[in-house]
Amino acid sequence: MPSGGRRPRPLPGPDRELPAPPRRVAARDPRAPPSAHTAARERAIAFGDMPDGLPMMAWAGTSYGVANAHPEVLAGVDHVIAGNDEDGVAAVLEGLFPEG
Repeated sequence: MPSGGRRPRPLPGPDRELPAPPRRVAARDPRAPPSAHTAARERAIAFGDMPDGLPMMAWAGTSYGVANAHPEVLAGVDHVIAGNDEDGVAAVLEGLFPEG
């Protein structure tokens, strides 16, 4: 056993995958006072594909879910866009922020 008393995790095999590390997308404390770095809600946009992003997408003025997103996301966003394999996010960003 390695130092520290922890067993190493087994490496993924052909029939196993390592689980994704836990993460928290919407980490801002809603009780925190606004600052110069806080975006105005009505101007904020959010993209997502998994339920962990729903709080962020609910807060944003406009939310987008990619077509291959989790069903909960598709039900909770303002717009469903092309899937990630079709560059849906890039297409929306190009439309919102054209080169000029």
